Amino acid sequence: MAGVNPVPASTIAGPLMLGNRGQSVQDLQSLLNKATVPSPGLAVDGNFGIKTDAAVRAFQKRKGLTADGIVGPRTAQALGAGFVLQRQVPPKPNPPGTLPQSSTVTPAAVLAGVIAKELKQIARVIDSSFDNGFDENPDVFTRSRKALKFGLNRALLGLVSAMRGGLAPDLVAFEVASVLVTMAGTLGVVANELKKGGVDASNVTTILADFSTRIVGVRDVVRRTLAGQLEGGVRAGSTLLRDLLGPLSN
Repeated sequence: MAGVNPVPASTIAGPLMLGNRGQSVQDLQSLLNKATVPSPGLAVDGNFGIKTDAAVRAFQKRKGLTADGIVGPRTAQALGAGFVLQRQVPPKPNPPGTLPQSSTVTPAAVLAGVIAKELKQIARVIDSSFDNGFDENPDVFTRSRKALKFGLNRALLGLVSAMRGGLAPDLVAFEVASVLVTMAGTLGVVANELKKGGVDASNVTTILADFSTRIVGVRDVVRRTLAGQLEGGVRAGSTLLRDLLGPLSN
């Protein structure tokens, strides 16, 4: 019938964002696979993870929408889907027999601990790679180790400052991103030290390139977690941070 808008094939209950799960996320993933050329090849598993977030942002950018990774009415419409506003699910109570989280351990402190652990592991992997050629180039590797240790310590102190509490989520996330940019600069210094000494720096440069691409993702996870926008709260945010930074030390 003329003048009647077609009924959308799918309806998304949202807004949806990094950390969400469920049928609407499955529908979103299926729509993104069909609407994007080339297809992002998302697993239709109902888990709004890093790959789905990247696919949403790329689609939004291509459609001239705000590329914030949040699927609301405009993004749903661009995908040819309907949209229904859903109420936020309140956090589940602690399971019987478990203790509530200590009030002295803030969400920011938990996230800082996760990031700090991953940074230490990345530095440990790079440092251990120096052992193979240390005998042939002791001065080069000594300088590189010092630069790596200094930069890591500076990053860890920066995390403590960023997560000290009392700051708005956006500001905390910005400061965390600044810390990671500083850490990336340290990796660049280490790579340059190796190159100047005639040592293969490909391992460090590969980690640096991958690390740099993940800074925005870490920033967004921190912001959304502290703003209460992740279903699953701090636990979900911690898992996402490990998913982002963990592969760099594997």
